[in-house]
Amino acid sequence: MQQNIKKIFYCLEEYLETDVDLQKINILHLYFNKNKINDATMSDMCIKLRENINVQDLTLALSENKFGQNSLSTLALELQNLIYLKYLYLNIIQNKLNDEKISTLANSLGKCQKLESLNLQINKNQMTNKGVEYLAIGLRNCLSINTLEIQLSNIEIGSNTLKQFFMMLKTCESLKNLTLGLSQCTISSQRDINSFEGLRDFKNLENLNLDLDQNQIYDNQIGLLGKELGFLANLISVNLGLDVNQISSNGFYNFIEGLSNCQSIFSLKLYLGYQNNMFQKEDIFLKNQFSKFQNLNYFILDLSSNQITDVKAKQLSYELKQSETITTLFVNMSRNQIGSDKTNQIIANLKKAKRLVKLQTYI
Repeated sequence: MQQNIKKIFYCLEEYLETDVDLQKINILHLYFNKNKINDATMSDMCIKLRENINVQDLTLALSENKFGQNSLSTLALELQNLIYLKYLYLNIIQNKLNDEKISTLANSLGKCQKLESLNLQINKNQMTNKGVEYLAIGLRNCLSINTLEIQLSNIEIGSNTLKQFFMMLKTCESLKNLTLGLSQCTISSQRDINSFEGLRDFKNLENLNLDLDQNQIYDNQIGLLGKELGFLANLISVNLGLDVNQISSNGFYNFIEGLSNCQSIFSLKLYLGYQNNMFQKEDIFLKNQFSKFQNLNYFILDLSSNQITDVKAKQLSYELKQSETITTLFVNMSRNQIGSDKTNQIIANLKKAKRLVKLQTYI
């Protein structure tokens, strides 16, 4: 069994001058944020990186540097030559990278045939939705990848580009863990397009984390997301950030209805604070949807700052108590329109859930 040998460097000069036998290192962490790395120093770093020919686990923290015209392409070429690379964390935030540079990086990552885990922090650059397309074109060739995390917040991706992103990545059949930072990405710019189409093809997906805050998501979009997830037979954990959107209780109902078709769900975290119209009208509610989950054990529901009234809060508590599987429940309905005299009744309803062991409320 091969012994793991780990080395960490916090200064580029220290790394360049080290006399450590880097061929013996298989876990390498380079934390070079704000090191003023330019074309010349990137070239020096990559020449040194060639000595790490046996590295399997690589961390490159390179945010806020002085990347020149060729910095990223130099790095990208070196990455594809690391033939044993399995785990890569790459932080290149705030380096003025445009779509073409992202395309070069994506193409090189697609040639890392042993890559199993990729964490790519890439926001706060000069990317557009075209760069996101280039990223998907490259990553769809990472056929061994099982864990993928990408931070894309504040890029105007749009509905169609997100749809294409999911459609292209369905070739990654080994993917089990997916995390996407998509806050403020205008992904509901075209309401007639299902932004989440293609998610149903991630047949082996087990853990999904989506940050969808501040995207003007409406009921139809959140309902379609639930429907897509309902097709994923192996999905165990879902974590959705949906704060500051346009979701009503109709959308919430449709999402839960779709998701309840996924009988493998064990953990569900929904953050739905600050909606403009949640529970504001006499619309359709849940109709015992929580009783349809066969394995849901752990549930976090954040509905803070939604102007929820006593009546709606009580109705929700009645729905939640129908669950026969939830053992751990966190409910946040703070900063709403719930009278203090009704709080105890709401909590009493929640405590009646058949298998409940732990309850935490903020009302």
